Amino acid sequence: MAKMKRVTARMTVLALAGAVLAGCASFGGGFGSPGDSNAVFADTGRNTNTKLGNYLAARHATNLRDRDAAAEFYDRVLREDPANTVILDRAFLLQLTSGNIPRAAVLAERIIKQDPGDRTARLVLGTHALKKGDFAGARDHFSNATAGPFTRLVTGLLAAWAHVGEGQYDAAYTSLELDEDGPGHTLFGSYHRALVAELEGDIDKAREAYETAMASSGGGSIRIVDAYGRFLERNGKAPDAKVIYSGYLALSPGHPIISDALDRVRSLRTPDLLVTNTRAGAAEALYGIGSALSRDQGVDVSILYLQLALYMNEDLDVARVLLGELLSNSGDLAAAAEAYEKVDDDSPLATTAYIEQALLLDQIGRTEDAIKALRGLGRQSTDDAEAEVAIALADLYRATEQFREAEKQYTRALDLLNSPAGRLWTIYYARGVSRERQDKWDGAEEDFFKALELKPEQPYVLNYLGYSWLEQGRNLDEAMDMIRKAVEQRPNDGFIVDSLGWAYFRLGQYDNAVEHLERAVELDPTDPTINDHLGDALWKVGRRTEARFQWQHALDSNPTEDAALRIQRKLDKGLDAVEAAERQDDRAGS
Repeated sequence: MAKMKRVTARMTVLALAGAVLAGCASFGGGFGSPGDSNAVFADTGRNTNTKLGNYLAARHATNLRDRDAAAEFYDRVLREDPANTVILDRAFLLQLTSGNIPRAAVLAERIIKQDPGDRTARLVLGTHALKKGDFAGARDHFSNATAGPFTRLVTGLLAAWAHVGEGQYDAAYTSLELDEDGPGHTLFGSYHRALVAELEGDIDKAREAYETAMASSGGGSIRIVDAYGRFLERNGKAPDAKVIYSGYLALSPGHPIISDALDRVRSLRTPDLLVTNTRAGAAEALYGIGSALSRDQGVDVSILYLQLALYMNEDLDVARVLLGELLSNSGDLAAAAEAYEKVDDDSPLATTAYIEQALLLDQIGRTEDAIKALRGLGRQSTDDAEAEVAIALADLYRATEQFREAEKQYTRALDLLNSPAGRLWTIYYARGVSRERQDKWDGAEEDFFKALELKPEQPYVLNYLGYSWLEQGRNLDEAMDMIRKAVEQRPNDGFIVDSLGWAYFRLGQYDNAVEHLERAVELDPTDPTINDHLGDALWKVGRRTEARFQWQHALDSNPTEDAALRIQRKLDKGLDAVEAAERQDDRAGS
């Protein structure tokens, strides 16, 4: 079943369940050393001892997402051409996104001589001053940034924490009066007003501000839930804290920070303040903005704020794991590995950190090393954390077609997890796939039904179960209904549309098969299985030349070895001859 293999390899439980917070682990090398500028052109023969050579090297390093090396090459150009504003801007941004804030601040001083209102330069200089304790100097930089709604948000938050550094709480609250610029500003303003009030010791003001922030966020902000829950615990309201923690876990099952908080409530331990000083408050503001920007802005903009947050508070693990995720998604695996490596082993994020590091190894083709790394981990601190490791292992085993081991790990995860039912369907589905691939159909079917019980009408489960029934020649009407429902929900998913087309093919409705398989190829033109299926359907309706074209395209698209042999036979002899030979082999085998 080539189709089944394709679906299994593409889907993971972590992907189906939603993004998992990243983390770190020392799983060995293989990513290279970030910022090794000499290595960037080691084998190119290019001369980086000239201005042009360094400029070209910087551009090349930027294309490779090697920010550290690119920043160094741009710095070399600046030493020879200090008045070049284009190079100055690029060097500044690269130093900033690489996390070299002191060097970025030096370049920012040069930028504001040319453009006194440059927002990013003023942000860096203000943050740099804030970290040094120069609170008045920080506010001066913030106030001189070119005005605008977003600038008011950023500088309002940071100026408030500068006021806190000088004990000027009333001025801080004034700086946080951001409501007129919209709901997002209200959310940030009320959250930081709560943090400031709690630090000051004004419990009533903190409670009111937290309640506003919770209402503005709908209870979906991890930082607000964490901070407000701590506030409730510290003020004799542990049962109320337990309610909001449980509410968040219903939205994000198994979240390590909130799971840890819930364990803390149960054990009657009193938490610390989330923000304990000015630097931590400023870091919280920068992280919050970077996190918000990561959802709808360019990656580099978000990375910029996260690096500034970590400059202010190097222990802010949530910023570090988000930074690692963004760097990994952008292809900068070396820098991502370095970010994960710095997460504290005692952090609630440690387990997901280990997992993300393993997934980086898998991403560079070292899947067996990733499996060994995860298997080598000791017992995790909670059952949920232990289950996350088991799920990651199972996904890796399934991707490498080690289905027996995958089934074992999914079963272990199900035995350990205390998550709400909304998350469990993904594991039942994945275990069902693993069982189906071992021809354990009864168990697989049971898992698919369980997944649909937990997540009715889930398109991937409908597609897989319906397709499996078609392959077996069972429950054909119900199978077609399932696949049609899956297509209705995912009309632009080439794999699911392919299932419907192939279902029509198996039923002998070749014209309908061609219609849907052509659509599937449009949606995913490089998939070998979809192209192979379309070739078969075209052959059946007499479009032989087009069929051979699709088979050849499938053969050129890296199919599995078995699929490639069958496609070649079809190219050589035609589909009718191949099917006749296969029927004869089946009769001989029986």
